[in-house]
Amino acid sequence: MNSIKDALDALCRIDGVTYASFVDAEGELIEASGDEPEKFLMPGSFVNALRMLCEQIDSQYPVENMSQSYIEFEDFNFTCVPIAEYFLCIIASSGVNLGRVRLEIKKNRKHLEAVVSVSE
Repeated sequence: MNSIKDALDALCRIDGVTYASFVDAEGELIEASGDEPEKFLMPGSFVNALRMLCEQIDSQYPVENMSQSYIEFEDFNFTCVPIAEYFLCIIASSGVNLGRVRLEIKKNRKHLEAVVSVSE
C-alpha cells in the first residue's frame, strides 16, 4: 500500500465496506475507492454537517476535537475519522461489523497519515 488509492482499496476489502474516501476540510474529494454512493450520500456533505455539529457541541460543552464519528442508517453506516488534515470517510452496508472497521483504521492509522501526507 504505497498510495492513497491503495490504502482506500484495502479498506474496501473489509467485509461490508462499499466505499472509502479522503475529503479535505471543505468537503472536497481527494481520492476514493469502491462503489460511488448516491449524490446525496457524498462524504463531503456529511463531513461539513459533522464539522458544524462538532462546533456546536464544542461551544456548549468542554470537549476535545472529534476523533471518530459513526452514523447508522437503516440501509448503511457512515464512518468519519480525521486523519492528518483530512477526513477518512467510509460507507458500509447495514449490519457490518463496525468494530472490525474501527480496528483496521486503528491498525493502519500511521500508514494512512503517511500516504495522505505524501499527496499534499
